[in-house]
Amino acid sequence: MSVHVPPAYAAASSRHPVPAFAVGEVIGQIYEQLGPHPDVVMLFVTADLVGALDDVVATIRATLAPTVLIGSAALGVIATGQAIEHSPAISVWAINHTSVTPMTLEAMDETAGLMMNGWIPDVADESSTLILLGDPFSFPAHRAIAAIGQRHPHLSVVGGYASGRRRPGGTRLILNERFITTGAVGLLIPRESLAVENIVSQGTRPVGPVMTVTATDGGRSVQALALEPALDRFDQIVADATDEERQLMTEGLLLGVITQSCAQTTLVVSPIAGVDRLTRALVTAEPVDVGTVVQFHVRDRRRSTDDLSAALRNSRLGGRTAAVLLFCTTTRGSEVHRDPDIDPVVVHDMFNVPAAGMFCDAVFGAMAGSPQVVTDAVSVTLFADPDQS
Repeated sequence: MSVHVPPAYAAASSRHPVPAFAVGEVIGQIYEQLGPHPDVVMLFVTADLVGALDDVVATIRATLAPTVLIGSAALGVIATGQAIEHSPAISVWAINHTSVTPMTLEAMDETAGLMMNGWIPDVADESSTLILLGDPFSFPAHRAIAAIGQRHPHLSVVGGYASGRRRPGGTRLILNERFITTGAVGLLIPRESLAVENIVSQGTRPVGPVMTVTATDGGRSVQALALEPALDRFDQIVADATDEERQLMTEGLLLGVITQSCAQTTLVVSPIAGVDRLTRALVTAEPVDVGTVVQFHVRDRRRSTDDLSAALRNSRLGGRTAAVLLFCTTTRGSEVHRDPDIDPVVVHDMFNVPAAGMFCDAVFGAMAGSPQVVTDAVSVTLFADPDQS
């Protein structure tokens, strides 16, 4: 006689323009898949529904009654096999049979260094994964995640910066009944609770030679590459590029920072923020030090799909994957990538499991064994069934 084992994960989405109907649809879908009282519900809503967020959250808490509700408003949301932008939408992801610890974080500069209020070190020492959703205006993710990685080198940090709001105070992060506009909200998943694997895929193509940064202003202005003015070097690369590469450059130019540690090479790309024609310098999204090894990159849709597919095929969990969370940078949305469904479709075709997520200003994920903040990538987190952990 076979024993029915209830599923551990569920996902639901709705594009209904009326919030009351949309939330009713996702609640019904989650209830059918998991039943009431899931351990965790993750909620992602598009910016069009921010005005109704109070009612959406209250309704989910009253009907599904999850132990923990966490989420965010964003420029666009991701559901199983699709991305939804520029229209009202709700995407929900739920887990049963697991224990988690929710937290809120505020990071502040003190004389002794970066201080994080809300951090739970004892719990973190025993945890394998931290799902983190942050406010891009107030949460210094680069420094905070670097500090977390130094203190807890075996902790995986995944998630991203909420997108869609262009002024401080506009972000909407959710933790149970609270709406949070600064800092970050997080969910710690203990190692013994779930088997989790994170994959970051950038999918860009290098253009031109590898070079060393030989002069900066001490901040985000790269003044010289390989002993020549940075803009002169770039102009030469454009002159030597193919017609296809020049076209891709007009759609967005990125700078890849190459680091080497423990015989492992890591590439992190980020957009070029601008140029200073007077000083012939390039302005980068993040500070770059003298001695840094760099190479220009362009976005490549085919390379992006191939890289993500290969990473998923080679994943440690593989066929044990029972659910997925996706955090995509907005550069992989329709405004740049043209086809925002590419990443969700690749994941769906590979695993066909419950999936959800959102578009982010930057994503958090593991690269070369350490947590990173990446401004042009998709961060995919795979989850095994609890009884396979």
